[in-house]
Order: sequence, then structure tokens, then C-alpha cells
Amino acid sequence: ILQKFFYTVNEYSATNKYLKTLDLGAVTCKNFSSNFLFKATDSYPYSTNLVLENLTLPLNETKIVPSLVISKLSSSQYSLKKVIVPEGYEKLDKQCFSEKSPWGYTPVLGKTFSLPSTLLEIGDDAFRGCDFSEITLPEKLKTIGKYAFTNTGLTSITFPENLDKIDDGAFYGLNITNLVFNEKLRFIGNSAFALTSEQTETVLMIPASVKYIGPFAFNFRQYQDVYFQGTKAPLMPVGKAIFYSDWGEGTAF
Repeated sequence: ILQKFFYTVNEYSATNKYLKTLDLGAVTCKNFSSNFLFKATDSYPYSTNLVLENLTLPLNETKIVPSLVISKLSSSQYSLKKVIVPEGYEKLDKQCFSEKSPWGYTPVLGKTFSLPSTLLEIGDDAFRGCDFSEITLPEKLKTIGKYAFTNTGLTSITFPENLDKIDDGAFYGLNITNLVFNEKLRFIGNSAFALTSEQTETVLMIPASVKYIGPFAFNFRQYQDVYFQGTKAPLMPVGKAIFYSDWGEGTAF
């Protein structure tokens, strides 16, 4: 039934030229998937005539926003302006708002969005390549997956107090300065905050809670001072970067 909001011409073209706001927040689905709004056989729908700007996703009994949930709304000529993930969701699945293709990651999320306070985990590649410059992370969030925000436009970030893990490459290549970590953070992954060129920064404080910092986690960030607030420095093994093998082997800094 919901597919009829988009397929107004025929079963192959998503061409609703009138619908700008769709709020499905009061709907609860038993098996919400990427084919819930679009047909499984419609791999590349024509979406150039869509004018949808604001979308509130329906709830899912699994409490997980599925992979590629709105990927078929993506095209070179169209993208949403705002997506709202309603209260009750606990996880964004991998590639939730991005789609990997032979040409890279295709963003499907617009400039602004809203995440629920109930969210505990952001999956791998969840926002990879999406075009936004800011995000508010919920206070209950515990895990940020691999490459979750790589190739976005983020320039600042505030880490919630309960965050436990920032996985490999989560913020790779992003020009975020003045990093301030929360006091419960335990894990910082390989190349998590690495840059692609040198950048001079002042001070970085590593909370006592941090037990592991992966190779090249802060590569090309030239800190004047790094302070470890615990009585014992975290484990910082030597290894290769996840993105560039020609970097050789190194530690976190």
C-alpha cells in the first residue's frame, strides 16, 4: 500500500510529483526492509520527478533500521532534505543511509536528520558519503561502526557520555578539530580520525577509560601535546592502516 505513494504512474517509476512530506512514525511493521517502500524488482527507479523532502520512517518490531532502507530514493538529481528516525529504534544497520555501488557510496540522506534518544548502535557505513555537516548523537549511543561517517561533511562532533566504541575509520578524512572524548570511551579503532594530509592541532586528552587505540587512529594530526589521563596508557599496537597500505606500519600517532 505504501508503495502507491511513490508509484503513481506505473509499477516501475517512482514519480509522485506532489508529495513533499510523508510521516510514517505511527506505523509499526513486522518486517520492515528496503523493499517496504519500493519494489524489489525496481533496482533503479526513475525518481527525477519526486519532490519528497521530509520522511519519517515507520517503526520496526526488530527495533533496527534495515540496510539500504531508502537507497532507491537516491539519484543524481534528487535527494531528501530531512529523514526522521522515530523513537523506539535501537540500531541503524550497516549501509543504512548509503548504498555501495561499483562507483562508490551513493548518499541518500539530505542535509538534516533526527535520531531517536533510544538509539544504541550506528552500524558500519551507515552514513558513509552522505551530504550533511552536523549531527546530534543520542546520549544512550554506545557504538559507532566502521566507516560510519566517512566522506560526510562533518566539521564538529560531540560524543555522548555513554559511548563505548568508535570503530575503524569511523571519522576518517573529516576535518574535525578540537576532539573531546567522553569519559566512558573504551575503544578507538584503526584510522578512526586519520586525515589525508597534515594538520597542526594543539592538545588531545585521552580519558582514563580508553583501553585501546588502533594503528593510525590520529594519522596526520600533528598534536603539540597528547595527555593520557589514566595511570596507564592504553594499548597502541603497531599495524597497517585500513585505507592505505603504502603508509607502511605505525601506531596511533
